[in-house]
Amino acid sequence: MDPRLDGLLRILELNTRLFESCLEGISDEAARRKPNPESNSVAFLACHLVDARAYLARLIGAERATDLHDSIPTYLAVVEHQDEPPVSQVVSAWSTAGKLLRTRLVSLRAEDLTAPSPETVTTNDPTLFGAIAFLLHHEAYHIGQIAFARKYFGVGSMGYGHKALLAKS
Repeated sequence: MDPRLDGLLRILELNTRLFESCLEGISDEAARRKPNPESNSVAFLACHLVDARAYLARLIGAERATDLHDSIPTYLAVVEHQDEPPVSQVVSAWSTAGKLLRTRLVSLRAEDLTAPSPETVTTNDPTLFGAIAFLLHHEAYHIGQIAFARKYFGVGSMGYGHKALLAKS
């Protein structure tokens, strides 16, 4: 495995854990509420993240990342959606996409990472490595939004899972 991937894999694993922590204990009803009319709901943000993770997996060569992506409208653009899937289905799709993404990510070679990204993303680094790094940052950005909304709706703070990490040490 290319050593540059080590940091990206750690971010992928952290984002995976934080996303799941953000959605833990949130009801489907609470997930569909918006903090205000101009904001996205937790359900929308969660679907957007699954969709973006599936996009990243396909960008680096995975053929199919999640059934959720294929069964609902895409959540890449901010639009009004109704009837988002249940939180449990979104978390399951996130897990599936994450496993496929990780499997494909560790198989990338140095020449893959330095090749131009097949699609342009908002970064100064036009390589596939730059696209991966940006899209993992994008996940973290929206996970923070979900964490804020979670607290706003009275569900409590997101956990970082420190106890679970310490137990593994």
